[in-house]
This record gives sequence, structure tokens and C-alpha cells, in this order.
Amino acid sequence: MCSILQSYVSILTLHNSLGITHEMYLFPWMQTLYLKCLPLTITSRIWDSFLFEGTSFLFKTAVAILFLFQPVLVGGTFENTAGLLTSSTTKKYLWDKYIQEVPLFKAISNVSISTKLLNELNTIVNDPFFYKKSNTSRDDEIKRRLSSKGESMVSTPNSSSVGV
Repeated sequence: MCSILQSYVSILTLHNSLGITHEMYLFPWMQTLYLKCLPLTITSRIWDSFLFEGTSFLFKTAVAILFLFQPVLVGGTFENTAGLLTSSTTKKYLWDKYIQEVPLFKAISNVSISTKLLNELNTIVNDPFFYKKSNTSRDDEIKRRLSSKGESMVSTPNSSSVGV
């Protein structure tokens, strides 16, 4: 999932230059279905949508959060960026400022996922052995499956490009 996210959110290139890995923040976000970083009023809506739409909604939520944080992430230091994305209590004010219910769900609704990417996500989620593979094998498998992307797989209309 981390490689898929990096492939389609251009701001994540910055994280690599800072030494921030997706595992630092993405796994806790998804493992707790965003409860660790968002208030219950927002997470309850995310849970409802996740149960209705499936795993793709969690992916779209991650893309939307990163998109909304772009003004803060661009030019940030390792400490500030890592603290923000890992929901450090010292950065809670930024979550409150940038991630509010209406703008978040508007951003989520603007994230479109191609049929190809949706099929890849479903394949990953439904593969009982996928998560037992080593991280390197898993990342290589994702890259291999998505290496021939001829279309933009994640985009946000009415905004600057979120995808590659």
C-alpha cells in the first residue's frame, strides 16, 4: 500500500528526501482506521464509508489527508513533518486546523481511483499470503503490478495534481 501511495501523491517525494517512511504514519492511520489521528466524529464517518465502499475508501482518505497537509509539508523539516504525520500531540493544532470534517470529505470525494488501481487494491487485500511476504517482496510485487500505468490512477479534480 505504501508504494501505491507514493506512486500517486507527488508530495511524498519530499518525505523520501527527509528520510520519512510511509510506515511511520500510514500503518498507524489504517490500523486504527484513523482513530489515532482524527476525532471520533470524523472517524465514525470514515468507518461508515469504509464499511460501505471497502478498503479503497481508506486509501482515498490517506491521499486526501496528505493533499490537505501539502501547505505544511512543503519545505518542512524532518522533525516537523514526522511529528505531524505521526499525530504528535505537539502538532495536534495543525490537525485541527487543516483536517476538518467538511474539507476532508470534500477532498476524499475528489479523489478518483481508476479501475486498474481498485483491482490491484482488491487483489492485495484478498491475498491471504500477501501480508506474510517480506516488505521488500511486497513492495517489489506492488511496483511490478503497477509498472505499466498508462493512466493517472488517482486524481483530484478541481485541484492541483495529487497524482503522478
